[in-house]
Amino acid sequence: MRFFNTLRLTPGVLVAAGAMLVLPGCAHDTVSPECTTLATARDLTGLDGCRMVLELADGSRLEPSGEIWQNFPAKDGEQVFISYETESRVSICMVGPSVRVTCIRAAAATTN
Repeated sequence: MRFFNTLRLTPGVLVAAGAMLVLPGCAHDTVSPECTTLATARDLTGLDGCRMVLELADGSRLEPSGEIWQNFPAKDGEQVFISYETESRVSICMVGPSVRVTCIRAAAATTN
């Protein structure tokens, strides 16, 4: 009992100790990536080893992968906003760099 009396476990000390246990977990929170790059989905299944790719405004193409891409129902010609990270992986399609999509959303449809 003397040990606890000498520590002087006041409410402030207990709160500080609890905060040290809880707050380090906040450092692992990630900020949602922003989908700011406009791209058009292109179905290249007619080319060997190709499937759906993303074509950027400058005409360059990306070979997308990752869970976010796999869960997005892209259609040929659909415009989307994306964020991505370049990956070092071998591709059979070879129409552009391999990327992991970190964010994707459909571009707003325009009405005529």
